[in-house]
Amino acid sequence: CAADVEPQKEYLQALPCSSLQWWVDKIKNNQEVHIPDVASLSEDSISMAEVLESQNIKTLLAIPMVVNRKIIGFYGYDSVKSTKEWTHNELALLKLTGEVICNVFSRQEWENDRDRFRIVFENAAFGAVIINKAEKIVYANKYLANLLSCSLEQLQKLNFNHVFPSFLNENSKVGYKEMIVAGSLESFELNLPTADGTIAVLLTNAVCIRSTTSDETLVAYTFSDITYRKEQEKATSEALDIVSEQNKRLLNFSYIVSHNIRSHASNISGIAGILAEKPEPEPEVREQFVEGLILSSANLDATLRHLNELLNIQSRVNIHNETINFEEVVERTIQSIALDLKANKVEFDLKIDEDFALITDRAYLDSIVLNLLSNAVKYRKPDLSPKISIRTGQIKQMLWFSVSDNGLGIDLNKYGDRIFGMFKTFHGNRDARGIGLFITRNQIEALGGKIEVDSTPNIGTTFTVYLPK
Repeated sequence: CAADVEPQKEYLQALPCSSLQWWVDKIKNNQEVHIPDVASLSEDSISMAEVLESQNIKTLLAIPMVVNRKIIGFYGYDSVKSTKEWTHNELALLKLTGEVICNVFSRQEWENDRDRFRIVFENAAFGAVIINKAEKIVYANKYLANLLSCSLEQLQKLNFNHVFPSFLNENSKVGYKEMIVAGSLESFELNLPTADGTIAVLLTNAVCIRSTTSDETLVAYTFSDITYRKEQEKATSEALDIVSEQNKRLLNFSYIVSHNIRSHASNISGIAGILAEKPEPEPEVREQFVEGLILSSANLDATLRHLNELLNIQSRVNIHNETINFEEVVERTIQSIALDLKANKVEFDLKIDEDFALITDRAYLDSIVLNLLSNAVKYRKPDLSPKISIRTGQIKQMLWFSVSDNGLGIDLNKYGDRIFGMFKTFHGNRDARGIGLFITRNQIEALGGKIEVDSTPNIGTTFTVYLPK
């Protein structure tokens, strides 16, 4: 205030806004309050006039203060000595002065926001990076630098596509240009190779933001490391698969006990009952009964042996692994069934790397190869000499070998989901028991591997076995 004007500060601080409603409404609507003569105020602003006259104010000008599109107050001038009509140029000059003042407030607010932003993101439990149009990193936080095993200084000298090359490939185009079009991006997962050779799984979000220092649009990405969560999900899924597989095996064992063993035992019990009623039947009848007993006993014995073998596979904890040359296993298996191979004029096409070796259990590997070769002969075409091809190779962390034949083949569309099931036969072969492939698959899985089949009716079948290196 001027030297001869009494300040009204204490009075105004206690004044409710309702006393200045007309004034407040104009300010809220971003309009200046220009009163050249307080005495000439209209009736709708009587309360306003009373407040001003109580302070001996004769003229007044107030201009809204707008910071970041928000009314934060007003600034202005009043006089207790004379009235005044403000010119257009004077109003423009005062508004310009007000903009300078508001810019200071805006700058302070921006700096406060920036400082809060930095504190939050520097200590955040997730990675953050902001890139510009040239895909240059303009901001990155410590978490991301630690995740990439580098310093913030090193990180901020790089381009975004140098840090995340897989992020910008053809399969996941979500770089700057794509983000400008999309505006924002829902969460997605990104596999990032780390310095120690492992793969980190990151949950990623992206959004476009406007630069506070220029008119440029920036893109902000956040990254949360969910590697542990994904590992737990995988472990849970694998555990569920194991439980599901164990349930299937329990059903198979239940089937053996309830169906096959009971069937064979019933046959033996029935024949024994008849013999008890007729201790001295006709010779021909007695011979039939004896044959029936022998057959039922043999079937019961075979079923029990199969069941015992399956139980041994499942309960065998200490599998003895050793380095085994695969070519030697094939040669030894061929020699063991040489008579059968010669009788059926089997031809072999062997392309086995002489250095191809498996670190696995010898007994299981011998059994697997024997069963696959025996099946190739058993399910041959009656009018065509069998031809068996064996190949070897490796893929990622697995070694594989395949056994192919030109036999009857299997309709996978019809039987594909049952081909490795227990007691499943598909060709009506009298010698088939439907147990060989079931045992083979169990042996392979016990070794940590898997088996796949590709087959076409009347063309042939290929079984491929994958075992860990």
